[in-house]
Amino acid sequence: MTTISSQKHALRGKLMDMRDGITQDMRFSFAEAATKHALNYLLPLSQDTVVALYWPVQNEIDVRLLLNDLERRGIRVALPVVITPDSPLEFRVYSSGDELESGVFNTSHPLSEAPRISPDIMVVPGLAYDRDGYRIGYGGGFYDRTLSLYDRTKAIGFAYAGQIIDYVPRADHDRRLDTVITNDGVIEING
Repeated sequence: MTTISSQKHALRGKLMDMRDGITQDMRFSFAEAATKHALNYLLPLSQDTVVALYWPVQNEIDVRLLLNDLERRGIRVALPVVITPDSPLEFRVYSSGDELESGVFNTSHPLSEAPRISPDIMVVPGLAYDRDGYRIGYGGGFYDRTLSLYDRTKAIGFAYAGQIIDYVPRADHDRRLDTVITNDGVIEING
């Protein structure tokens, strides 16, 4: 394991414990606040815009409030699908109430017959983010591979404020986000 990989690995357990320690009531309150900040940051959006979100797992901040608000405004939403362990993510159109199927890593995604679509904005989950726009995910590299293909897509982290750390160890393949939005506000990434 490389030094950077081992640093990230060491942080993952601590970060998951921190996130698991947030009470259910606080989770909802934080998701409401982060959604409000996200809408203030994103809107107005053209109805041609496609926003890729994620279906929350492992106590990730719940992005479904944002999903509902975007849908009410007529904005198209997509969810990611893991196709193979070494491939980038695929995005499929999703509307509230659509059936989801189970994917690898306990994920949920739209059915295989749902239309594939390219996002204009990608909301990216993670375990930690820093103010330089780097993140620690779960270690599969799916979002880094995907973001390298979608270089014109705006990439936004969505997290609890407690997930912001001073420095995320980074490797050459790690991709920077454009912005990170938390329950405390919007962190614009410079440079």
